[in-house]
Amino acid sequence: MESAGELVVPLSPHLTVNTNGVVCTMDSGNSVSCKAGMKVYRQLAFNTDPGIPRDIPGAEGKFFTQYEMVKEPEQERYTTVLTISYADLQRQEDVYVFIPALRRYQPMSPMARCSADLGTDETPDDRRYGFNSNLTRLKADVIGEKKILALLDYQMPSGRFPANYDMPLGWPMPAWGKWQLRDAYVVSVTKLDGSGGHCLGKRVIYVDKATYAPLWEDLYDESMQPWRFVGIFPRALDVPGIGPEDTSNSMVYGFWDVKYSHATIFAEAAEGEPFYINEQAPKDFLDLARFTTPGGLSQIMR
Repeated sequence: MESAGELVVPLSPHLTVNTNGVVCTMDSGNSVSCKAGMKVYRQLAFNTDPGIPRDIPGAEGKFFTQYEMVKEPEQERYTTVLTISYADLQRQEDVYVFIPALRRYQPMSPMARCSADLGTDETPDDRRYGFNSNLTRLKADVIGEKKILALLDYQMPSGRFPANYDMPLGWPMPAWGKWQLRDAYVVSVTKLDGSGGHCLGKRVIYVDKATYAPLWEDLYDESMQPWRFVGIFPRALDVPGIGPEDTSNSMVYGFWDVKYSHATIFAEAAEGEPFYINEQAPKDFLDLARFTTPGGLSQIMR
């Protein structure tokens, strides 16, 4: 969104390593299927962390990269998606997929932006705190301000979904932590006429005033009928040199598809596995070539 003529985005650490994120889908019969994987997120420009260059040397104009590798089930292991967004907002995001059966990577077509990720209810446009669209192709209007209940400072659920979730929706349980009443902007996001490349008729985002991070989204289809609802529950963590931060990249978030009676729940990190922030990350994860370039995908399975 825009404030005082400037683009405002949620601040997050320049490096987060989610060693074991779990995503589970649930169909109308309450059947659950889960996957697990590793995610390495890097911000390469406009950094605000103390002691970190504003622009990372060697980043070649990149703003943010998302490296996501499947660990289980075994038949999908090593499948990896690398998403690269650029500091130049006019430049289209690049997406590459490493396919284990072929032992090579290939670019993903821009037309795939509306396709579900690995059978979940999330599309590429929903990543990074629920909003990963190209701002130059959108129209955003602040349509109001509201107070909404949000869960930010809590303990991650132990075990794997649906254990320790309030079923049948897969909602956070009271044991996780206390909810807060937060001030939020309500922002309506639609595509610019003729811009193309969008998956929705409208996205309504409830943006936290303190962090500028989405806390809830209403997603409408091309006919402007309710399609999916997204609950985003950021987890506050200590960021080295800064202190507690709500936008740590660790969170639980869920998609509830009311059109097709389906749901997807993400837990990052899950099952008590490490979640590293900035200098906490082992040295191997600092390798720019491996985790932020297409050539790094060639190192998988070697």
